[in-house]
Amino acid sequence: MALAADTKPTRITLILRDENAREIAKEFPVPAAVWDPATGLIADLKTIRDNLVTAFGNNTNALIYRAFITLAQTDDTLELGAAGSNLTDTASLVLNLSTAGKQTGYLFPAPVIGMFTGATGKNRNVVDTQDATLLTFTEMLSLTDGKFTVSDGEKLTDTSAEQVASGKRISRKIKAPKP
Repeated sequence: MALAADTKPTRITLILRDENAREIAKEFPVPAAVWDPATGLIADLKTIRDNLVTAFGNNTNALIYRAFITLAQTDDTLELGAAGSNLTDTASLVLNLSTAGKQTGYLFPAPVIGMFTGATGKNRNVVDTQDATLLTFTEMLSLTDGKFTVSDGEKLTDTSAEQVASGKRISRKIKAPKP
């Protein structure tokens, strides 16, 4: 599955917090003339963010609580997911953390049918814990080679055959996105 569009503007969002714990967001679009996603380096964008935080911070009493960099991948045209994709349909996974005996839950939205042990009947609802494409994803969460964390900053066990303990298809209610 590809991203919808790669030509939309990049933006930096600052979350400001006051003494009463109220928060507001301030967005700053970063035009392609300043930083072009096709040619720029993320390090350049981090420098732009850091300079913004410093300059804005010198002019506000609010705490700059968070700063987000967003590489927008949206388009104004309506594009839909693949046939059969439904965000209320979720694979509920139980993953083994690198800490022995600890597990965490992970919800995988609109899972492909190949993630399950079968395409019909009861097997359509049982996650294949050894599915190669699923394990390619969970390797990204592993202790040694993983680039991402789960469950309060922890990572999964390095043994890929043991990363997914179990899983099943569930349905859940989701909120519509804000316009």
